[in-house]
Amino acid sequence: QMAERAVARAVIDLKTLHNVPREALFIGTKIGYITGDASIGEGSEETQWKSLMAHVRPSDVIKKKHCIAPYCVKEMFALSIKNLQLTSVDVLYLADAAEMHIPVVGRVKFMNRILAAFNTLEELRSKGLLRWYGLSVWRSLAVPQMHPLHINLEELLELAQQAGGFETHGFGFIQVPVNANMPEVWRGRWQTVQYQTNLTIIEAAEKLGIGVFGVAPLLSGQLLESVASGVVETNPSLSMVDDLGAKFIQISRSVPGIISIVAGQSRVEQVKSNGMVLDVPILTTSQFEASSKTF
Repeated sequence: QMAERAVARAVIDLKTLHNVPREALFIGTKIGYITGDASIGEGSEETQWKSLMAHVRPSDVIKKKHCIAPYCVKEMFALSIKNLQLTSVDVLYLADAAEMHIPVVGRVKFMNRILAAFNTLEELRSKGLLRWYGLSVWRSLAVPQMHPLHINLEELLELAQQAGGFETHGFGFIQVPVNANMPEVWRGRWQTVQYQTNLTIIEAAEKLGIGVFGVAPLLSGQLLESVASGVVETNPSLSMVDDLGAKFIQISRSVPGIISIVAGQSRVEQVKSNGMVLDVPILTTSQFEASSKTF
């Protein structure tokens, strides 16, 4: 919640200090996890959980911390809108829904829950509160078909079409981890679109008209201390960027087919050092392919 409030302050500052209109910004957020309010302190998460439990079945909530039932979707979205101080958002993601629900309720029930959530999201769209929606996943869209978490993107699209119409649905974007330690999104050929098999998730998304945003380019800082850091540090294609974190971000943002990268940063110094990557162009396809072979 505090992150959303930080975004709210940034949006206000951009408008008042730099005359940047809301329409110039593409703002998204996530729901699914039952989160507390860090500004209130300990116990707020329990309060939120009890509030939701008064309106949903116990089985709808996974491990007391995740829910995508219609009531939860509406309440979590309302809270996000309040925190962001906006009348609408551009995209709303269901966060880690497959990773949390499939191991507990199974794939069939999970897909039923997704359909119910999509119906609710389409309702929010009809009220002008939301432009697009999607899923933010960790592994489920980039694992082999035999993996218990595997989801085929085309199946999700078909559910969205059921909920919002064949050409009028709002399922427009996904978020997937894109970093040097998780190359599955551009290497793993486990997606199928209209009987065309062996597609990467990026290729499948392109065929289905769904945009792909990358997350976790630094893997919560773990990559800075990984074996890959030495390889990246000496990569000639990344010589235009000095900071190690910025080098990793440069790799992620250069993955062909990715719209942009979402990188969480908690300190101003991190923003400045990692932001240096914005001063250089992304790698060419050949540069990226050569670089990606080293890790």
